[in-house]
Amino acid sequence: DGPPVPAHLAERIFEPFVSAHRPAAVTESVGLGLWVSRYLTEAMGGSLEYREEHGEVVFAMTIPAPEAS
Repeated sequence: DGPPVPAHLAERIFEPFVSAHRPAAVTESVGLGLWVSRYLTEAMGGSLEYREEHGEVVFAMTIPAPEAS
């Protein structure tokens, strides 16, 4: 919820302890949620990305289907 992330920070928001809109000393969070989400998604062979489409913030997660045994 909130304004889109500035383009120059779009990839940095997935780094630990990074906040795109507020200095770390002022934020209510520690900045780990997106990092953990991307880490776990990539560990499962997927991807998590951020983009802005028509003024809307979009987080796209792709995880491959499990292989049949």
